Amino acid sequence: MNELNTLDQELEELAAMEAKRRRHLTTLLDEVTKVQNKYLAFRGEMGRHMGVQGRWHRTPSYVVNHDLAWIGANINMGSDMPFMKNKIQDGLLTIDRANIDEIQQRMPDWSRQAELSAYLAHNKHRKFGPILAVVSPGWVNDPQHENWSSDQRALKGAIGFEALDSGGRVGLIQLDPSQVSIYALDGQHRLMGIKGLADLQANKLYLKDKTGKVLNLFPREDFFKEIGLDDVELQNLLGERLHIEYIPAILPGETRNEAVRRVRSVFYALNAYAKQPTKGETLLLSETDGYAIVARRVGVNHPLLRTTRNGQTRDRVNWGGSALPDGSEWYTTLEALKEMVQSVLRGARPQLIKAFDKKWKRVELRPDDEQLDDASAVFSDFLTRVHDLPVFQAIERSSDPVRELAEFRRFENGRGHLLLRPIGQQILAEAVGQLIVEGMALDKIFEALQDLDAKGRFEAHRYEHVWYGVTYDFHNKKMDTQLSHRKLAVKLLMYLVRGAADELRRQLERELLPMRVIDTESKTWRDFSGNVAAVNIEADSEGRLTYSAKGMVLPMPRS
Repeated sequence: MNELNTLDQELEELAAMEAKRRRHLTTLLDEVTKVQNKYLAFRGEMGRHMGVQGRWHRTPSYVVNHDLAWIGANINMGSDMPFMKNKIQDGLLTIDRANIDEIQQRMPDWSRQAELSAYLAHNKHRKFGPILAVVSPGWVNDPQHENWSSDQRALKGAIGFEALDSGGRVGLIQLDPSQVSIYALDGQHRLMGIKGLADLQANKLYLKDKTGKVLNLFPREDFFKEIGLDDVELQNLLGERLHIEYIPAILPGETRNEAVRRVRSVFYALNAYAKQPTKGETLLLSETDGYAIVARRVGVNHPLLRTTRNGQTRDRVNWGGSALPDGSEWYTTLEALKEMVQSVLRGARPQLIKAFDKKWKRVELRPDDEQLDDASAVFSDFLTRVHDLPVFQAIERSSDPVRELAEFRRFENGRGHLLLRPIGQQILAEAVGQLIVEGMALDKIFEALQDLDAKGRFEAHRYEHVWYGVTYDFHNKKMDTQLSHRKLAVKLLMYLVRGAADELRRQLERELLPMRVIDTESKTWRDFSGNVAAVNIEADSEGRLTYSAKGMVLPMPRS
């Protein structure tokens, strides 16, 4: 028992010593970081450079955490670097023999400033990545300065670092705006968004064109009203913190030209190797695009798009890309689902469109949760009705759904089903939405669609159907996704569902005929019986072609 008591006492003493060490460390850090213009930094190393006496050294950089107000006030745009600024006229960069080897920055697009500031102000989940900045002391551009040797090599670096640990990984760097200039090498648009907040605070936020030319003042009161912000929230926002990684404009032993090449190579690598997300990946990540949010919500759970067979769950959506390869089980893509949501809502919930389309200076504003729930219920109901169509039921009943899907989708020796292509699904959703706007009941619409599908009327590559030459390119034997063809396809599907008066039917025939022309020189087209027939092609006074042919009569809507 005495030994246990002694052990407990020793453990308590160790804990007390550890707490004391931490208090001392806290006090030390508080003291050193209170020194004006000195900042706690973490030193990193990547790459090598030739230093003094011809020796190779690891190239350092330093990460510091600043609040947004400091960043906006003290970091300059990369395009303000001296060798850049002298070559800018009317906001555009002039590249000539004198500066071509020094150019390392692309010109920023100032028309984006207001939208980036609005993003920071409006989005509660806002996030900017670290900014990469160059620290350049004034003497760098003075070849007569004492910090240059007789052979024009730097005797000291641009950034002084005082290590606080034995390994030299943590320390202090000095960033005195009166002694050094700081330029954003990567992250100019992030920086301009931050600067816009500071401008907003001073009521000096201007709308600008791409080159930075001032168009007009954007009053702070208008900004606050549109975004839902006030002075207190703006002040808190400017107090949020962001990492800045600093690289020195010059290192000991470098000539100025060597330093410029090093900095330029960093910028090139950042841009050359950065992979832009695909459109599908962008939609997958978006938390502001209401249509994409609904598409994801419904798509991950709906039985049409998430099937279970033999204990295995399969996704029917290519979430990140736009292709549906042979042998895949995918029906559609996230991009197509998003467009379908938009089309269905325009018909079934037009009162939601204003909230879903709401943008401010190109910044998407997320709909509220009730609006998202309502839209999700509407789109889920739409997909349930699509799921009940014969084509999808046949695939699900098949003992080999992958083979069945491939056969339904394939044109040659297949059924070429329009609704198994994303473009066909978008056409379907748009037609349904417009039919609802016209006043047709959803039950009646899908009753007609069931009938059309059961009779094979969606087999797009068959000449007896209206899709031949519209969504099916019979010259190249593949899908045709041209916007003009898609618009006609929507009108044709609406015709098949609800019919059309004589004048509208004749107009559809006039629009469809040119798309079924086989050869303009021989003036032939393929009619709905598969025959090659004559077509009359004439030019009007303005050179526009008109087409006419005997026997051009649209098939009956539901015969």
